[in-house]
Amino acid sequence: MKAKKMSPIGKAVITAVLCAVFTAGSCLTGVFASEIKNYKIYEIPESQDTKEARETSEIKAFAELKENQSGYYVYGKPLDGKKGVTSVRGELPQFRNLPDEDQCASLNEKINRVYIAALDSLSSDIRYIEFGYKTTSGNGFMTVVLQYSKYSGLLERTVDTFTLRFEDFKEVNISDVLGPNAVKIINKLITQDAKRNPSKYNSSIAPITDEHDFYIEDGVFSVIFDEYELTPKRAELFELTLALTDYINLYISKDEYFSATSNKIKMIQAKQVADAFDYSLVWNAQKQTTKFIRDEKEAASAAIGINAYSGRDFKSKKLETFPQLRDGRTYLPITFYEEFLNLVYTVDSEGRICFSEYIDRK
Repeated sequence: MKAKKMSPIGKAVITAVLCAVFTAGSCLTGVFASEIKNYKIYEIPESQDTKEARETSEIKAFAELKENQSGYYVYGKPLDGKKGVTSVRGELPQFRNLPDEDQCASLNEKINRVYIAALDSLSSDIRYIEFGYKTTSGNGFMTVVLQYSKYSGLLERTVDTFTLRFEDFKEVNISDVLGPNAVKIINKLITQDAKRNPSKYNSSIAPITDEHDFYIEDGVFSVIFDEYELTPKRAELFELTLALTDYINLYISKDEYFSATSNKIKMIQAKQVADAFDYSLVWNAQKQTTKFIRDEKEAASAAIGINAYSGRDFKSKKLETFPQLRDGRTYLPITFYEEFLNLVYTVDSEGRICFSEYIDRK
C-alpha cells in the first residue's frame, strides 16, 4: 500500500456567529428529499386519554397527527413545577423511509431525547422555549442541526447536531469525516486563537471530544459551540470553520518506513511528507543537508549522520536519533515532523501512520 494523501480540509477561521432561531423549510434535495418531515409543536392541553397513553409509552414525543388539528403536534413531558413557562413552540424533524428501519427509529429517538432533555432543563423563570432545526449536506454527508432557545429576559441558545454518511446512512463523528487527528488539530486551533485573542474566550476552555457538534455545508466543516461554552459574550454561537480542501491527511503504511536500530524510533522518508504538505526539499549533496521550504521560507533543516536539527528560529535541537540516507533518500525520525513542521500524527494498531495538518491559506 502506498502513501495516500487525502485532502478533505484548511484555512481555520474562528467566527462568532449571532444565530437566529433555525426555521423550518431547510429541506434536503435528492436522496433525502422525502426522508425528513417537519413537525410543528403546538401547546395542546393534555386530556386524560392522552395522559394515559403517554404514560404507557403508546405516544412518543412526536410524530402523531391529531384529528381535527391543523398540523402536527408534539407530546412533551408535563411542565409541573415550571409555572413560569408560558409557551413551548417551534418545529422538529423526523426521519422517515430510511433503508434501515432500526437506524431510522434510533435517529428519531435521539431527536426525542434532545426535546425531552430541553424540557427537563427548564427553570421556573423561563418564559418560553422554542425549537428549530436546519439540514445541511455536502461531501457525501448530511447533518441535522437542532437548536432550542430559552428566554427568561435574556435569550440562551443550545445546539445539538448529528451527521449521516450518504453511503450507508450511518451516524458519524468528527474523526469519521476528517481522520484520526482531527480532534487534536481542532483543539490546537482553538488554543492558538485563544492565545491571540484572549478577550474572546472564557478563562477556562474544555477540549472538545470526537462526539462534539459539527455540520458540513458547501465544502466547509464547521464545529459549533453553545452560547457561553467558549465565550462570555451573550447571544453568540461560536463556530470554528475549516475549508475541506485545506485539511490534509497523509497515510503511510508499515512497509514504507523503518525503525532505527538504536532505539526503534520510526524513520520516515522526507520527500514523502514534503510532497503531501506543500514543502519543497533542497538537497545539498556536498554537505548532505536537507532543507524544507514553504512559501519561500525555510521551515526546517537536517544533516545526514548529525543529531542536530533546526527550525524556523535556526536553533539547533537534538532528537532521538540522527537522519539517515537509504537508497539515495533522506529519512528523519517521526518526531521531527511534529517538532519542526507542526504536523500531528497517530499510529494505528497495524502500524499505519497518519500525518495531518490544517494549512492556513489566508
